[in-house]
Amino acid sequence: MNKKILLITIGIFIILLAGILIFNSRSDEITINKVSDREYINKLRKTDLEKVEKEGFLLSYKASEKELIIESPKNDTELQIQLTSDHTTTGGRVGSDVKVADFLLIDWGDSRETLIDSIDYFDAKEDFKPINREVWFKYATEEEICEGGKLSNGSFVQHNCYNSITWTRFNTLDELPHKNIKISMWTNTNSGESIEWIPTINGFDILQWAAWNISEAVYDGNNNLSSPITSPDAFTFGDDGTKAYLGASWPNNDVVQYDCSIAYILPTCVNTDKNISTGLRTTGLDFSDDGGAFYQINSINTGTMSQWNMSTAWDVSTATFTWNSTAGLDGNGSVGIRFGSNGSQLYTTDVGDNTVTLWDCATSWNLSSCNPIDEIIVTGEPRSAFFNIDGNISYIVDSITDKVHQFNCSTAWDATSCINSGINISISPPHTNPRGIYFQSDGSAFYIAGRGLSTIIKWIIVPANPSINIVSPSNNTGSSNVNLDINYTAFAEAGLFNCWYSNDSYSANTTLASCGTNITDVVWTEGQHNVTIWANDTASNEGFSRVSFTIDTTNPEVNITYPFDPINYTITGNNLTINWTVSDINLESCWGSFDGGTNNISLTCGDLNITRNITSFTNDTFTIWANDTAGNVGVSSRTWIYKIFEVRQVFSSETLVGSTETFIMNMSLGSGETITEVNFNYNGTEHSVTFISLGGSEYNLSSTFIVPTVNAIVNMSFFWRIDLASEQINTTAKNQTLNNIGIDDCSTFSTLIFNYTLIDEETQNKITNTTINGTSIEVDLAMFDETKTILLLNFSQEFNDINPVQICLNVNITEGTIYAVDSTIKYEAVNYSIEYYNIQNFLMKDSTIPQRINLFDLKLVDTTEFQITFKDSNFVVIENALIQINRQYISEGLFKTVE
Repeated sequence: MNKKILLITIGIFIILLAGILIFNSRSDEITINKVSDREYINKLRKTDLEKVEKEGFLLSYKASEKELIIESPKNDTELQIQLTSDHTTTGGRVGSDVKVADFLLIDWGDSRETLIDSIDYFDAKEDFKPINREVWFKYATEEEICEGGKLSNGSFVQHNCYNSITWTRFNTLDELPHKNIKISMWTNTNSGESIEWIPTINGFDILQWAAWNISEAVYDGNNNLSSPITSPDAFTFGDDGTKAYLGASWPNNDVVQYDCSIAYILPTCVNTDKNISTGLRTTGLDFSDDGGAFYQINSINTGTMSQWNMSTAWDVSTATFTWNSTAGLDGNGSVGIRFGSNGSQLYTTDVGDNTVTLWDCATSWNLSSCNPIDEIIVTGEPRSAFFNIDGNISYIVDSITDKVHQFNCSTAWDATSCINSGINISISPPHTNPRGIYFQSDGSAFYIAGRGLSTIIKWIIVPANPSINIVSPSNNTGSSNVNLDINYTAFAEAGLFNCWYSNDSYSANTTLASCGTNITDVVWTEGQHNVTIWANDTASNEGFSRVSFTIDTTNPEVNITYPFDPINYTITGNNLTINWTVSDINLESCWGSFDGGTNNISLTCGDLNITRNITSFTNDTFTIWANDTAGNVGVSSRTWIYKIFEVRQVFSSETLVGSTETFIMNMSLGSGETITEVNFNYNGTEHSVTFISLGGSEYNLSSTFIVPTVNAIVNMSFFWRIDLASEQINTTAKNQTLNNIGIDDCSTFSTLIFNYTLIDEETQNKITNTTINGTSIEVDLAMFDETKTILLLNFSQEFNDINPVQICLNVNITEGTIYAVDSTIKYEAVNYSIEYYNIQNFLMKDSTIPQRINLFDLKLVDTTEFQITFKDSNFVVIENALIQINRQYISEGLFKTVE
């Protein structure tokens, strides 16, 4: 079996035990000044690298997770490893077999023989002189162990569970139980040493994993924060370094809030007046990770912890008191408070018995759920404590010696597992009687608050590069100003020394008169520009900031492509789609207007059209504007003509055969157009039209005619044909429902039009016993249109032994519809005479029906035959005259038609 050999020991020309691979140092390939160039290393640590190639291999680096991925020339994963300790591989603990770095070994190629080619070490305290160091690797086996929490008096307070890690040394990758496993690097360490280490993997020098610790810290006299509190005891930043908070136990009890324009740069922090007076003497201060609560601990001899919840995250002026309790195991002398990273552990420092107490919180960030587990005794007066981001290093402020001590913790976030590493730093001067401590999240600096000064002091571990903030123009924006100024601000913790900028090709640099002098008097050419501003400080640290912008003096090209020619015909309420094109390399936004800009609407440039509901003949203009990122504006406007604009039509949607119908259309005529003739087409038949001008462009068209006869319900289509001087236009066809008319004896139909009742002329009583009396009523009826031009229908029927007799239509007569009716009714009965009732030119409409007519019949014994001759004034006989004979009923004072 071929073993995959893990790097076991590394050094400069060190010969190892037999059977172990020997690796030579590659320090000759690494320049010492590159190792000591903090700016270069810090930049690599914070910068993602994508597909850097060397000797066929590709290196990717994800800065946020400190993860390396190395791919083979075939794009297979050669190695995927993540540094999980916080860049610390120095002698934090003195002794042999000390763990100095933690990794998560995620994946490696099956044919891989080594994990790391070599590692080079440099003494940071001796100008980065190369040194020898032997290291070995172990993998972790984790096991959960539960036991009672033990206090200093020996009593158990609760069930306590924790993860126990067993580290097993290994020599080859085949010995690892699985992939995605924790491994660590171990070595022998010496007191106070500070070592940079650079591993080489597949030919890549991994500078991203350079080290830091507090022994390297230096006082930054230019980066302080003046406090309105005489003796600040506590200090902390918000989650991103743009907010800072002070707390004090004397002489006032405020928690003071600052806003910082540059993260973690104290001189840029300004008091916001968003302060709160808690009434409690604050010696310790911490915040939940979401900024929803802050926690304070009272001053000496009271030891009360308090929780304040904030309605607005990170705004202490919105805080309300939530809960408090006695801190510490004995309740006396607790002065410092700090939560672990996930809020499930809490640490308090106590100057009464010089202890650090570990608390377990059942609910994260809920102070009332925290209970003390254990404590450790430390040297001096522990005023405050702080853990690094991984929880494997803690820092304790000692107000007796005015020092910060560094502790290494074998179990992350377990204060009881922390052992003094021997690394410390004196912070006096300038501070005496230090109290609070806060570390930046990347470990590059820490901050001290205390009684000795009314200022917060920054100590730099890894010097920050000068910070350049390009105020204007904004990155990736455009401008039409060829004389555009580039404005910026610069800041350096060590003091600014020089500033300069590059041209677009980065091949030539221009020195600025002084840092803060803006870039002016440059005439920029059309197109994109990339300008980099550099600054260095008195310690030779270098920083830069880059801005990209585009000079664009060309307006966007905008064109309305439809409507282009006059619109022949439209109807009010119809939609009109307006099309456009727009182009510009830096196009930003579009907007339009139907009234020349009085009321604007936002448009999406890429939609290329907008649909508008046309409600007026004057809806005939559209304007579109487009701007680009440089502020250039292009515009296109279009005004069009409607040749025929139909405003409305008036007609009956439903009618009956034989009705006289009028159709009206109100319209507007386009400018320059002339009407020569108009016809109305109704179901293929054209009818004459009257059109009159209403003034201006408005016209009324009308057509009146009798609708034809049909035998069933029919939808009749119609439209207007308008002949213009330029062309012929047909309007959109519409429909009218035409109902046919039927008539019967009311056996099927139900709209009653005539009711005939046979009565005795003498008694005026209805003749009953129709069968015995042998009644007979004969009806002959002709129905015409109102003008009697068109015969619509005939109806004839004899009704024997039926009295009364009824005549019905199949439909209701619509309002405004009029018919002319002629009818002859012959009636008789046994022992009664034969008589007639005639109807001529009866105008039948909805208001004149039903007609209830009494048919007076005289008994034969009472009848006398006579002849009536009707002549005109010239005594000429008039034929076909209709004569009504009325009889006077004296008792009623009425004449009634009896024949």
